[in-house]
Formats: sequence, C-alpha cells, structure tokens
Amino acid sequence: MHRGILSGLLIVFILTSCTSTAAFPSTNIKTTSTATFVPTSTSIIPLKPDSIINDRLNAVIASYRDLGNYAFTDVQVEKINQSVELVQVQDANLGLSKSYWMISQSKLLEFQEPELAEMLGYIPLAYSEDGLNWKVPGIKDTTNIPIGAQFSQQGNGSAEVLGNNFDFFIIPTDWGYSSFGDMAALNQTGQETKRSITDYITIIDDKTVLLNTEPSRYSWDGYTDFQTQEALKYLLPDTKEMDPSHQNRRLVMLPIVYPSSQIPKDFDQLNKDQALSFIKQYVALMVNRYKDRYFAYVGVTEFGLDNDVLMNKLGPEYIDLVYQTIRETDPTAILILEQAGNEVPGTEMTSVTLETSTRLKQKNLIDFVASEFHVDQVAGALPKVTQEQMEQVFKTYPVPVFPSSIDINTSAYKDDPHRFLIQAQKLATVLQASLDSGTPFISFWGDFPDSKSWLETICGYPDADATPWTDSWQEKPMYFTAESVLLKNFLQENQMK
Repeated sequence: MHRGILSGLLIVFILTSCTSTAAFPSTNIKTTSTATFVPTSTSIIPLKPDSIINDRLNAVIASYRDLGNYAFTDVQVEKINQSVELVQVQDANLGLSKSYWMISQSKLLEFQEPELAEMLGYIPLAYSEDGLNWKVPGIKDTTNIPIGAQFSQQGNGSAEVLGNNFDFFIIPTDWGYSSFGDMAALNQTGQETKRSITDYITIIDDKTVLLNTEPSRYSWDGYTDFQTQEALKYLLPDTKEMDPSHQNRRLVMLPIVYPSSQIPKDFDQLNKDQALSFIKQYVALMVNRYKDRYFAYVGVTEFGLDNDVLMNKLGPEYIDLVYQTIRETDPTAILILEQAGNEVPGTEMTSVTLETSTRLKQKNLIDFVASEFHVDQVAGALPKVTQEQMEQVFKTYPVPVFPSSIDINTSAYKDDPHRFLIQAQKLATVLQASLDSGTPFISFWGDFPDSKSWLETICGYPDADATPWTDSWQEKPMYFTAESVLLKNFLQENQMK
C-alpha cells in the first residue's frame, strides 16, 4: 500500500545554524560520510520559519527539562540551537517536496553530546510540503506510514489535536462498548443492563435465526454513529493510500465482535448453529452499515483465552465465520486480527495468534495482525521483552504486524524523577521493533490527554500518565520520541531508495 509511495524519492540535506534568518544559497549544500545528498534542478531552498523553529525548540527543551527532569546546561541549550538542520524529501510519486527543520543528531555528535544526540536527534521542528507554508509538525507528518489513534469526541477540543497528529481514527463499536445494553435502563439507573438476545432475533428453527435489522434496536445512534460522524470532521483526505479501494475511507472499526462476557443476555440459550447464524448476520449488518466510511475492521480482539465465551461455546470456527463474513460483505476492506501480549515469545496469546492467523491466511481471510501495546498495563503481568525478541515474534506471523493501542502506564515507576524519559524509551523500543518488521500502520490508544486515559478513568491508575500529552496538552518526551523515531526511519529508508 503506502510502500508504493516511497519509490522515486530523493533527499536533500541543508545544514545550518538555527540563528540565521536568510535564505540559503545552493553553495551551502554539504555532504558528509553519514549520508548521500542529491541536489536536483527542482529542489527548493526554503526560507526559514524562525518563529516556529524557536517555539518548538523551547517546547522540546521544556518537555525534557520540566517533565523528564533532564538538567540541561546553558552550553547544551546553545549547542541544541546550533544543531538545526533542513531536510528535503522529493517525492516524485506524490509531486511533493517534504521539508523538515529538525534537530541534527550528527551535529550534536560533532559537539561531543552523544546523550543529547540519542535523546533529541531527528526531532522535527517545522514541516512544509511546498517550502513556503510552514507548520508545527504532527506525528503523522514524520512518516509515510499511516498513523492512527482511538477517537472519542470529548467536547473539550481533543479531536482537533488528534486531527493534527493522526491519519486515521479507530472507533470502538457497540459490541465492545455497550454490550447490547438497555439504554433506557442505563439512563434511568446509571448502571449497564444487558438486553436479551431475544430482543434482537427471531428463532426460525434449530439451525437458523433471523436478525432484527431495525436500527432503533441498537445503540448505534448513541455511540458508533455519533463517533463516526464526529471523527470524520477532523481527518484530512487520505494521501497515504490507506484505503485500498481509494474511497477516502479513514476509519477502523474495533472490534466487530468482542468475545468475552460482553454478549447479549440469554445468549447461552442458543445452540451452536443458532449462535453462528446470529453472529454472521450481525457482522454483515455492521459492515453494510459502515462500509462507506471504514476501510478496515478488527473482526475479533482478545480471543481464544479463558474468558472467550464464544470460543468455549462455538470453538474457533466462530472467528473464521466473522472474517469470512466481513470479506464477503466488503471485499475491499482490510481485515485485522488483534490480540494482547502477542509480541512476547512463549505466551499463550502469541501461540493462539500464530495458530489463528495462519489458519485465516490459508483462507485469505486476514491482511494484518495487530499487537496491543498497553505497555505496563499491569506491572509484571507479562515477561520483559527486548526489541530483538519482539522482531523475532513478529517474523513468525504469516502477515505483517502493526502496534495497536499504544499507551504506556508509568504507575510502577511514578516516583522516579525521570519516569517520562523511561516512558519515552519504552515507546522507542516498540516503534523501532515495529518499523524494522515492516509495520503497515501504527496506532495509539486514548482517550487523550493523560487525565482522560482509560487507565485513569476506568482502571483506577491515577498516576498512569500513559499518553503523549499531559493533562494540559503539553507534549511529553513520549510525543517527541514518536516523531524522532518515525522521522529518522523515514529519512533513512528514502535515502536507501
């Protein structure tokens, strides 16, 4: 998909001090032993957006100093200011000249600042697609890989921030969110009450049920419909070719079926054939309702374990049925199988993901595997895993793997003064392992900012601080690390091209 965009790219590096305000003549183009520089007749040497650059430098230093408790010296701050580099990527396929002002890792190394080079190198400060109109770069601007996030319209301005940083949004569906809830009872009592399966079906015989497709039966208008409508207000058109059908769809549904205890009341009264009949019709109903806006579906998530009610009742064929139904209903959609803990070698989650994805791949019912990265959701619940181990696991799967649901719970080391630097390093490991494995997407989990995270509002971790933004929307080292890792890999990949 997006990999096809990358051919025909040329890179131009222009090194300069951040203190200059003049346009740069072509004689300033230099080469070093660490890169290949290819000036072309169509290259534009842009004017320098000093105001944006200076503001971003201040933001970066404040983030690492105030949040990460990194003690910059005045000399180091001056070196950072002198280590600003202009990078241009000529994209022949898209007809764009992507320009970045960034903190130069090589310049910081020349200044004998290896720690700063590792920590701050490649952080972008300003971004432009024409060399004239500059903006503060968002995470999505640092790579040609589609970057996404869970979306939930908070009514507090969060959606605008997300729209500036992400290419696509993930919308949790009614199955996983409201569990076929009785919305009237919920509004009256404040407690979720499940409706009976008989409210949704008519039993025809021992093998077949007929699903009621009347929208008022479901809570779509209360959640999925609303979030879908709101999400699309903030997303720009698809320029990374996420949607293989070129319909400009920019949403991912997660999941259509959540096979834990979140199923309709009295579901256990159905026999196996009736239950499968219900699932097939429900999946088709959901896809038909939303396929003009969703380009990808997570058919099931967190499956195959002890709490998988559907596996216990129906066996693994229910998973195949979900994905077969999606494929039949929308052959243009991307099909994703998601699991937690499937990046760790030797876990049950890794084993069940490999077994299921291999079976689905043989039937052409899967495109990608998603690995949930709720890092340190419960401290010590999973074995520690290295970048190399993650890459080895990812290579065993029959389809490409991408990191989904990224957040990093800092509760276990909340008293460490450098906890946000630790958090950033954990993110760097996840991203680099994914990039080295050829990830097709990257997605983060919210809600945003930290105070809205599900780890704080639902799971009861008041010190989780798991997202890239503080409660006041200040970018954390985690945010700048995402940008720097992505930009470094984007530039290196296109340099090799």
